[in-house]
Amino acid sequence: WIVRAMKLIGIVLLLGAYASAWAQVAGVAITNAKVVDEAGIVQENITIIMQHGVVQAIGTDLPIDDEMDVVDAQGKWVTSGFVAASGHLGLVEVGAVADSVDTVTQHHQLTAGFKVVDAFNSQSSLIAIARTEGLTSALIMPSLRNSGDEGSYANVFAGTAALVDLSGDLRSVRVAEAGVVASLGDDGKDAAGGSRAAAIAGLRAGLDAGRIYAESADEVSGFELPEALEDAPFSPADLRQFAKVVSGELPLIVSVDRASEILRVIDLVEEYSIRAVIMGGAEAWRVAGPLADAGIGVILNGENNLPLSFDHMGARLDSAAILAQAGVQIAFSGENASTHNARNMRQVAGLAVAHGLPWHQAIKALTLSAAGLLGLESDVGRLQAGALADLVVWGGDPLELMTYPTQVWIDGQLQDLGNRQTRLRDRYLDLNDPMPHAYR
Repeated sequence: WIVRAMKLIGIVLLLGAYASAWAQVAGVAITNAKVVDEAGIVQENITIIMQHGVVQAIGTDLPIDDEMDVVDAQGKWVTSGFVAASGHLGLVEVGAVADSVDTVTQHHQLTAGFKVVDAFNSQSSLIAIARTEGLTSALIMPSLRNSGDEGSYANVFAGTAALVDLSGDLRSVRVAEAGVVASLGDDGKDAAGGSRAAAIAGLRAGLDAGRIYAESADEVSGFELPEALEDAPFSPADLRQFAKVVSGELPLIVSVDRASEILRVIDLVEEYSIRAVIMGGAEAWRVAGPLADAGIGVILNGENNLPLSFDHMGARLDSAAILAQAGVQIAFSGENASTHNARNMRQVAGLAVAHGLPWHQAIKALTLSAAGLLGLESDVGRLQAGALADLVVWGGDPLELMTYPTQVWIDGQLQDLGNRQTRLRDRYLDLNDPMPHAYR
């Protein structure tokens, strides 16, 4: 009977895979949807047609092929899939177990060249939990290493982030290099040797090295250093990443909270003509105007309203509203919305709405802006024809705590909304089950 059961399970899985593949070919039409555009205009009775992993059309009274899989949204909200704009999904399983943590390297010759994408585990149990609550993509970040007492200005660079989808497929990396990550503030000064000035000097050193390397690229191989960089504390792998930053190919993602240090980042953006994103930004509201003028977005810790350190003295819950009003593009992160609780990202957005951020801008911050900050808005987070078919049908207001998705698609594929937590819940829900726990 065990063999027959295994065969039956195999047939069911095969049929499921066939049905999914057929839906991709024939297409899926979501009807009677309620959507909101980038300007905040709500539209109802909308039809969304997706095929081959892409949104083919969106509008009213669209023709639907008889072979399409039709999903009636029943007037409920449909959004693009939410993007976790920071965290370590797929890089950490249990934070206290070093063997399951791949966010940091102690190697003294590897800074910006440390690419976390090579350690990404798409099978992490945390990914399915995040997907259950409407997250379909994530920016996965390296962590700043603990450099010890001596420090080095090179250590302000943590590595290179990546963008992945949360389908759980083995091939789910969307952008292998999404930005070079660096830290200022308390973490940056400690890594650089004890001073915020040393951390800023580290940023300059990396950008200067990138310029020199880019100018010398035709004269040296990728395994050699230009003569001017022979004594620099950077490897060729680091230099290649710095060159991508100074050329504008990659943004510089800077973890920083204090307003005065954010101004230094703005100065560097203007001096080196680079793209940059602020991460954290507890006091970014103080310099909202200069940030908007420089075109620098903020991945905002929306839960931050207490002076957790001297870098957070100006933290306030309405900072998202202030930044958005000034024209600064924002996305969300949070102390309780990182890897294991990435699903809380929408709670952080709801908190911002409760303190003045318009509702439609919060939705935009969770979708389009989270990708747009990195220059990826044409593919990810946009609800329009030609965009990736990452879609969520919600049971209610997406920013309400008691609302959950009813359907989630990633690349046009309908996703399983179960996870380890729901399976454990279901396993022990019936306390009168006569079977022993191990056999349920």
